[in-house]
Amino acid sequence: MFKYDWRESYLAAATDFGHPSGPSILKTGRSDGDTAVILIGGKEGTANGFNVLARNIATLSPNIDVWSMNRREAELADTSYSTRDLDEAVSYYVLDAAYQRPSANAVAEASSRGLVALVNDIKFVVDQARACGKSKVLLGGHSVGAAAAAHFASWDFAGTPGYDLIDGLILIDGGIHDAFAGAGMHFAIDDATANGWLAGIESGAAFEADTSTTAVLGFDGPPESAAIFYHVAARLLLERPQSVSPLLRHLPAQYGLSGSEDATNMAVFHALNTATGPGHSVTVAGSADLAATAPTRLGSVAHSHAIAGGAFQWYTSNRTLLDYIVADSFRPSALSEQFGFRNTHGSEINIPVYSFASAFTNGSCTQSAQWLAETAPVPELIIDSDDELTHHDLLWADLPANTLVRGITDFANLVTTLQGAAR
Repeated sequence: MFKYDWRESYLAAATDFGHPSGPSILKTGRSDGDTAVILIGGKEGTANGFNVLARNIATLSPNIDVWSMNRREAELADTSYSTRDLDEAVSYYVLDAAYQRPSANAVAEASSRGLVALVNDIKFVVDQARACGKSKVLLGGHSVGAAAAAHFASWDFAGTPGYDLIDGLILIDGGIHDAFAGAGMHFAIDDATANGWLAGIESGAAFEADTSTTAVLGFDGPPESAAIFYHVAARLLLERPQSVSPLLRHLPAQYGLSGSEDATNMAVFHALNTATGPGHSVTVAGSADLAATAPTRLGSVAHSHAIAGGAFQWYTSNRTLLDYIVADSFRPSALSEQFGFRNTHGSEINIPVYSFASAFTNGSCTQSAQWLAETAPVPELIIDSDDELTHHDLLWADLPANTLVRGITDFANLVTTLQGAAR
């Protein structure tokens, strides 16, 4: 029997003239845990998306304190009705679409922030973990969040390499150097294309749209549409699972329920989470027969999406996405220098690395981790995979099905052992 003696607390972002001036952090675990595991979400992932994984890690290892980090863009979501009366929230966010969009000043500020700002925000969180007395800090991420973690390790902070500030890297279903090639995503770009993209951002296209969650999942509307819909649908599932959904006429036809007049809130949220889309589906029970074998509970996913702004960012920084692509080779280049990157230590990384893959990238993220270990003095590379899990099952699947949980706790123990042997 597990004993749940950990805490979950939220550290809000600092603000400057009403705008976020740093990251926010969701802390899950024991505050006296010796090891901090800092996690960064994927392109659209928020800290809320890690709450199930973090709770499972905290349950399995009382010595690990999980710090799930929100990028600054997550603070742009209008959460003013997220805990209001359910009917009011449905009207505000979906039926009337009366929610507040970012101000012109917030958009202008967001257009200037990219990888440089992100790695400095990560450093702030790493420094906070050290200030809280954590003797080991492991930095990781899911999907392109894994790339962010790797770039931090390669970064030069006023003469100090990022890898000197942490004790290990955790790369979850992503990374650098063509990690996503097996999923059909190739992060190669020429100077003209990069500068054209940058010009568009500087002209006002601060938030990514063409491959946003909204576009990928078939929603017709601004980039925040899908994240908002998931948030409201999650609350409806948790509070009124068997009621007829008020969202049916707003659900895209591809989900198979738009012609229904009596589909329930449970049916709508289940359809959302089994939809076809790169990396977005989870393996949830759709019938009594599957309930015993599906690794992810629908309620777990709903809980993450129902909290505050949800598990998907409303707005994704176009500049950060561009910067990920420019920096993907993991080596300095003329273009990376033009963009102001200080990614000069990629070939020197000398800390243990843990890589975990689902079937999402068909092995390319594993190959990326192997390349990193072959081209840098990585003392220990641990590779795990589980083709039975989807890209998002890694966040929401339960124990014991979620083998990533055990992998992270074992890696933390390995880092402790290696540090002890080095003393």
